[in-house]
Amino acid sequence: MNRKHPHLSLLRVVLEATTPLSIGTGAGDLQQDVVLARDHNDLPTLPGTAIAGVLRHLARTLGYDKAAVESLFGPEVETLREPPTDTGLLASRLNVSHGLIHDFRDIPVERLLPLADIAADPLLALAVKPQPGRRDHVRLNQRGVVDQRGKFERSLLPAGYRFTVEFALWSETVDDAAWAILIALIGDPRFRLGGATRRGYGGMAVARAHHRRFDLRDAVDFQDFSQLNRSLEDTPLSTWQILAMPTTALARLAWTELTLTPTDFWRFGQGEKPLGQYGAEKLPDLLQVTGTKVCRSTDGKAQLRFDQIVIPASALKGALAHRFAFHYNRHRGYFIDGDDQDQSLPVDDANDGVKTLFGYVAQDGAALAGLLVIDDALLLDDTKVAPVRLTHNAIDRFTGGVRAGFLYSEEVLNDGRFKLVVTLLDCGDSRLSQPGIRAALDDTLADLCEGRLPLGGGVNKGHGSVTGTRGPWSLASWGRETKA
Repeated sequence: MNRKHPHLSLLRVVLEATTPLSIGTGAGDLQQDVVLARDHNDLPTLPGTAIAGVLRHLARTLGYDKAAVESLFGPEVETLREPPTDTGLLASRLNVSHGLIHDFRDIPVERLLPLADIAADPLLALAVKPQPGRRDHVRLNQRGVVDQRGKFERSLLPAGYRFTVEFALWSETVDDAAWAILIALIGDPRFRLGGATRRGYGGMAVARAHHRRFDLRDAVDFQDFSQLNRSLEDTPLSTWQILAMPTTALARLAWTELTLTPTDFWRFGQGEKPLGQYGAEKLPDLLQVTGTKVCRSTDGKAQLRFDQIVIPASALKGALAHRFAFHYNRHRGYFIDGDDQDQSLPVDDANDGVKTLFGYVAQDGAALAGLLVIDDALLLDDTKVAPVRLTHNAIDRFTGGVRAGFLYSEEVLNDGRFKLVVTLLDCGDSRLSQPGIRAALDDTLADLCEGRLPLGGGVNKGHGSVTGTRGPWSLASWGRETKA
């Protein structure tokens, strides 16, 4: 027991990935560009350092008092002018455990499991694979071709997996204000883990949470603490309280929902499995990207659903970014006149609007995350799609025959409806006050809903045209800016 901090607050949270999760080690190997962080069972995990770092950054982003943030997470060494004489001042009062993955029974896996037990569990058998899921990415420049080294793939864990994390906070008093800050941060929808969070990865939701506070100067609390099983698999629910996450209004978070309906054939990405039945025929060369999702019954038990149609957020984000750049340049008066080639290209760092909403990575290594978040678009429950096979070829204009290597087929989808949610993380950011940003974003979404912005592959062949409706922004204060 720390004499200065005799009160201990414990919080055990079950986090569920609402979108694919990609927490990498920071390095690749000979087969993968992104290697997932793993635990002693070689199962994906949520590193405690990653959780603490994201919470600290979120606290600073949301404008919490610096003293309160440092009281919770400890001071940053870079901000200290002189090294403290008491090294204990550098320690955080908050301890964060690694996130333990759950098996199909919704129980965290903490002990070392035999390989046979992992193979017998459908969730763990998939998670232990080097790539439980994979998503190809390509970054296009303003000419519509791959931008330098912008072709890569990302390993991921499918949406629906759960993890148990324990937070322990030592306090001087029982009503520590830092405890309320911690709970608010964990329940905030801006709490996202891993890489590519602006491209639909890393969304986390609290499935359930229990907490208990101990005053270690009290004999009863001390006895209960002494008998507490440190295993996260065993939480004494009879003595712990269910924690209801706060549902306070998020004054700086805005989102809008779009319901989009394709008007013709459509296909996103390059998948590996066909959705149609082709028997002994050769499979189509180009396939719709699909994914896996974890679905749970009312008792918490899980099952995997394979070959779920995916409309990748990265594909949507790229199309929106290019069209937004056009409208932003238009509203700011940036045009190409005659021989003047000094333009703000859609993916150029000079375009301040694109940098603000979609982020950037400069040649010198400087980078900034954007304020716009797009998750994978979801097919609505009443949607019915039909796979259709289309055959293409290219004719040699001299011989009139098929050019060698240019006879191929693709599997496209017909009909369907899907929902797209566009979220602005911080409407109070001063960068959003730049002229043209609001109007350009609204014009971009209007183009999408009115059929002027096709999505997916084969747009030059007529694929991907969509129409739809858009709801109002959740914040009345965010909308089209008025011209002076």
